[in-house]
Amino acid sequence: MVFDKIDSTMNYAQANAWSGHNLVMAESQTAGKGQHGHAFASPATGIYETIIVPAKTEFIKQPGMLTLGVGGLCATGN
Repeated sequence: MVFDKIDSTMNYAQANAWSGHNLVMAESQTAGKGQHGHAFASPATGIYETIIVPAKTEFIKQPGMLTLGVGGLCATGN
């Protein structure tokens, strides 16, 4: 799902986790949340996203693996 503006991609993902959408993106957020619920500013100068991933043990133990994989995929334009 892609939004121009949303309260929080994390809120939407949590409320719709079983809807079949695994990526929530927005150009701006009015109530952006980071890990552990920390708030952060997210003006309309970027792209903000939440990825819903099944809780595989490797991602829980090393969450950087997911970040690295997504970054690599984006860099190749796939």
